[in-house]
Amino acid sequence: MFVSKSFVKDIGNYLKNIAGFTVLVLLFSVTSSCQSSSHSLSETLVNRSVQTLRENATPSGNIHRDETIILLGNSAAAFFVNLAEDTPDQLSVDLSAVLNQRLEQMTFYQSLQNTDDLNTFFRQNRALNQLKDIYLDSLARVSVSNKDISNRMGKHLKVANLVVLQIDRWPCQGCKAPFQTRIKLRVIDAPSGMIIWTGFNEISSDDSTDITPEKVIALSEEILDTFKLRFKRKWHRIRHQNLSMLAKN
Repeated sequence: MFVSKSFVKDIGNYLKNIAGFTVLVLLFSVTSSCQSSSHSLSETLVNRSVQTLRENATPSGNIHRDETIILLGNSAAAFFVNLAEDTPDQLSVDLSAVLNQRLEQMTFYQSLQNTDDLNTFFRQNRALNQLKDIYLDSLARVSVSNKDISNRMGKHLKVANLVVLQIDRWPCQGCKAPFQTRIKLRVIDAPSGMIIWTGFNEISSDDSTDITPEKVIALSEEILDTFKLRFKRKWHRIRHQNLSMLAKN
């Protein structure tokens, strides 16, 4: 049987194309399997709360009325809420510690009651502890802040703000991919019950082993950094205010 050289050449080119296509498919498959995780961070300054608090604010000291920081009080109580199932016990302890440490390092609050202080306080006040549990459960699950309870808590604790960090997702046994963990941070004006600011930070992966306590701690650090940057007073405004005060003297 006679086979022309051109036919052999065509067959060779065809096989090369098939081999190249196979390599591309394999590369795409490997790349897709590597891109199985995602990270999402968002934050929101609640416009209605901002408008109301600014309208009711009175300038004091060298804090300018238009500064974002005017939305915060000078005192706060820190709370940690765990809504996720099967989270490691140490993770809850570490998240509470991160919240306490980072808030103490910020200059927003002259007075701060951390999670450990509050646990002791509420153990000695059962009636108020029940109200606190009702309030935090409603806030954490459906984003509803009860004004009456927040106002009462604020008066008893003598704080202007409630700062609530929560974890509400963690890879559970029997769950299917994608596996997720999510951290939320909320800042509430205690007297009015208004939610001033909300931040979300989450990771998702097809592999549950990708979600580790260390990564969750990193999520909490990142959302607290975002909170700090949102309310940090701008250096050029501080300079302008200080120069204005010097000019008056």
